[in-house]
Amino acid sequence: MLEKHLQVLSDVRSSKIPVSDFHFQQSEDEDICDNNQRKRSYLIIALLYDPLPTDEPLLRELFLQEILRAENDAFQGIGDAMTRNATLLARFKNPENVWLFTRAKQANFDTSCGFDYEFLVSAGIDESYDFVDSSQSEWKDAFYAIAGPSRDRCNISTEILDDFEQRLQFQLEASLDDTEDQIELAIELDEKDIIREKVAQWKTEKQEWTAAEATALDYYEQLLGNTEGRIAANELALTLESRDFMKENILNNLCALYLKTGNTLMAWDRMQSSLAMADPNHWLSGDVVARLFEIVCALNSPEHPIAAEAFSRGMRELPLLPPAQLRSTLKEMAGKATIMMGDKKAIKIVSKMFPSQ
Repeated sequence: MLEKHLQVLSDVRSSKIPVSDFHFQQSEDEDICDNNQRKRSYLIIALLYDPLPTDEPLLRELFLQEILRAENDAFQGIGDAMTRNATLLARFKNPENVWLFTRAKQANFDTSCGFDYEFLVSAGIDESYDFVDSSQSEWKDAFYAIAGPSRDRCNISTEILDDFEQRLQFQLEASLDDTEDQIELAIELDEKDIIREKVAQWKTEKQEWTAAEATALDYYEQLLGNTEGRIAANELALTLESRDFMKENILNNLCALYLKTGNTLMAWDRMQSSLAMADPNHWLSGDVVARLFEIVCALNSPEHPIAAEAFSRGMRELPLLPPAQLRSTLKEMAGKATIMMGDKKAIKIVSKMFPSQ
């Protein structure tokens, strides 16, 4: 699955494709900050799996584009591409890269919190301060503010830096030996057919499962739009999970999934199990209450005993919800359920809680 991306990388290295094709390009679409973000990300992945000792200038140029993307993205964020690029660049241990790392740390709120400050001294504490102390840059004060005013008062100890370098080395030793690693790479490269193939292979290979693996399988099946596969993954996770709060979450997932497939009786079964685990001294979430009303609507019969029970519980819980839980889905389901049940008092309650805009 990497072949075409490795070929692109080869063409960039030989200048057949200009690096400018991967530069930050502001998008007019407000949901997409950078028109070239995705293909730049693919190029950085290729650099991870086919590194050369001559890659530093290319990595510096790509990293600057990641910084520009972070500085201009209205949704902020860091992104795997920025972290991966920084990791690849840090392996050169060049103190001159300190200004790029400092600027990346300052790019937006999320990078200020989540971009590892150890990158700023990844060339070595003494080496980094030697360079910064003797250089001029608009980012010099920011470096001292983040890393520490001097090497003797550096916020990053040698022990912290050693641990950081071990983490970087682990990331640089990227392997595709395991099927799970292949699935994760296929997800990053948006290769749906390969994801489907590798998930099927993983399920065949697995002899024993953990709760975490079953949860990962649910995520993969969700990416593939496989509702039946998600049900199987959640049912598996339910048998493996030992934590009550996670079991309750899985049961709620299963209720929603069974409703999606039209299996209302199984949805109700999982809902009952979830309700039995709920804290009696705390209100249910708005999503759970909406699902109660969805069960009522799915049964489509005021006389059905399950519809009556689900409706009664939903109406008891609805007035207890804080305003933040009164979302549009709940409004829709509650409105439909009260009309279907023909309960005039409930209709008035819902109308009062969800006034027309």
